[in-house]
Amino acid sequence: MLHSGGQAQPPPNEWLVFGSPLARALLGMTYFALVMASYYLLKPIREALFLETQGVFSFPVVHLWNCLATLAAVQFYDRAARRWRAGRLAIWSGPCLALQILGFAGCMHRHWLPDWLPWIYYVWVSVFSVFAPALLWTLVNNAFTTTQGEKYFGLVAAGGIFGGVAGSFLTHQLAGWEPDRLLVVASLVLGPVVLLAIPLDRARLSQGAPESGRPTSPPSSQSAWGLLRDRYLAGIAALMFLIMLGAEFADHQTQMLLNAAGLKGPQLTQWYARMFGLTNSLGLALNLIFSRLLLKRYGPGPGLLALQLAVLCKALAISWSPSPETLMWALSLDLGIHYSLFQASKEVLYLPNHPEVKYRAKTLIDTFFFRCGIALGALLVLFPLRTVTLPGLSVCVLATSLTCVWLCLWLAREFDARVKQGAFRPEA
Repeated sequence: MLHSGGQAQPPPNEWLVFGSPLARALLGMTYFALVMASYYLLKPIREALFLETQGVFSFPVVHLWNCLATLAAVQFYDRAARRWRAGRLAIWSGPCLALQILGFAGCMHRHWLPDWLPWIYYVWVSVFSVFAPALLWTLVNNAFTTTQGEKYFGLVAAGGIFGGVAGSFLTHQLAGWEPDRLLVVASLVLGPVVLLAIPLDRARLSQGAPESGRPTSPPSSQSAWGLLRDRYLAGIAALMFLIMLGAEFADHQTQMLLNAAGLKGPQLTQWYARMFGLTNSLGLALNLIFSRLLLKRYGPGPGLLALQLAVLCKALAISWSPSPETLMWALSLDLGIHYSLFQASKEVLYLPNHPEVKYRAKTLIDTFFFRCGIALGALLVLFPLRTVTLPGLSVCVLATSLTCVWLCLWLAREFDARVKQGAFRPEA
């Protein structure tokens, strides 16, 4: 499926005032690295605090609360974005989140840990993990034309992998510190993103009309939900929902296999360390070698389909050889493609849309529909699939993945059609 090109080049003044697209890509890459480094300081505290105080069987319940909290956060953001300029909200979200991290640090410093605080902190970090990257990608999407995005989004996505590695390394080095001090470090890492967000937002303001030159009007009167009447945006939302539904099945399958293998304590920690090391290595290699080539020549289709191919292979491999070693390599390939080729390709899908659509509908899709798929998967695992076997879960994963393949093919065709038309198509 060849990608359609033939788009106009950006105006010369864009290079003079806001630097080259490469410079903006480096801004986005650094922003993403800081967000993910902060997250990997917050996440270990979340997992340890919740497991120690609430127990293992509280995790499926808190996943459901994550979905509800994300919905509330999206509704609040959407209302605010219709009242004030969405770009300004995205810019100042970083410092606001950093201040909230300091608030949790203050509670833990004073050893103020009522029963509800681990739940609040767990849910807050979960919302942060989807909102902060979504707002970053919203700013990045509006700072690049479609042609530039296909060329440079792989570089931006690589920043997230670098940040994850740096945050994990920093957490390991500071493991002896009290949680409140680690939270202060996370806040300091996140705070500077405002300095990167401002030039990215200014780049959006400098570009004016879309590449076709056709005027468009922002659908500011609609809610984010109303924007999903556009079948293209609804298709992206359905894809995100199904991918995370299948991911929840696969995650339960992973826990079952590791439990059956008897891995515990240091052995389990070592397994995860090796797996995430392979994941980051594969993700970085795929980003640097293939992302730009595939997106520039073929568009988002191959990157979207590559993830589904990896998911299908993992499900079949685990059914054929259910061992920790097989799972390690299959899961590393799955996650490595997800963090690299798929991430960049998914973001390219949003490019042929009005900036207001990216600020509001994109945030709804990348946060609520993401969490909603996980929540439904948790409910199914808790009740109808509670006694299902490893092969049975593979069947569930295969069913969702094959549906995603059809959606990926349709979205790739629709993306090409929109690029040919050269106009945004928000619903009136």
